Amino acid sequence: MAKKDIGANKDAILKLKQEIAGEICISENPGNTLKKWQSIFEISQISLARAMKLAGSTISDYENGRRNNPNIKFIQKFVNTLIELDLKQKGQIIKKLITIPQEQTVETKEFKRGVKLRHTPELKDFEQINSKIHNESVFGISYLDANDIPDLDLNDLQKVFGKTNKRILFISNTNNALIIHLFLKTLKMATNQHPSILILDTDLDKDDILKVLDINVPIHITKKTKDEMKNLLKEL
Repeated sequence: MAKKDIGANKDAILKLKQEIAGEICISENPGNTLKKWQSIFEISQISLARAMKLAGSTISDYENGRRNNPNIKFIQKFVNTLIELDLKQKGQIIKKLITIPQEQTVETKEFKRGVKLRHTPELKDFEQINSKIHNESVFGISYLDANDIPDLDLNDLQKVFGKTNKRILFISNTNNALIIHLFLKTLKMATNQHPSILILDTDLDKDDILKVLDINVPIHITKKTKDEMKNLLKEL
């Protein structure tokens, strides 16, 4: 699965903050609960106090009962700092504590029937930039964003071909032909398959694409986005 910035999960992180703060507030021993969460986030008292801009002994005093129970302002700052420090470490602890929605990096659609590019009104107007000929029917399309390619794993690669490799591969946001070239080589090595037709959503010059991308399948270019393509092909 392509990796996403953990910080983008704002709702889940906010919920986690509220859960931690709530547990501290209702705890019969707030000091122990502070200590528990500091331990869970694997942050030393010194590092935490420094980040909160407090004296080094302050957190220790709260955790060991030498100070009265922390007020709301302190708890809020404590929780926010735990989260901020972990996000600087790529959210290693947060990932274990929240449920991250699984985004579908590779989307596939199987057509209701076999279609041919040249004979299908929805597809025939795409500009082909190489001379490869494909007269066979295709039975589906797979959608991929070029920005996700660097983070694809083997599981993602195996999803590209859906039920059959006799399909179109549509790659949106293509701004680097070399990345596409390397991706297709990796895809072939991982699956021993290649798509029947490649369609790139790109502003790149077609000659620049062909200098890098030399594959034995028809290459078409368009300025349609993935959403526009999905809408265009929804009846197929």
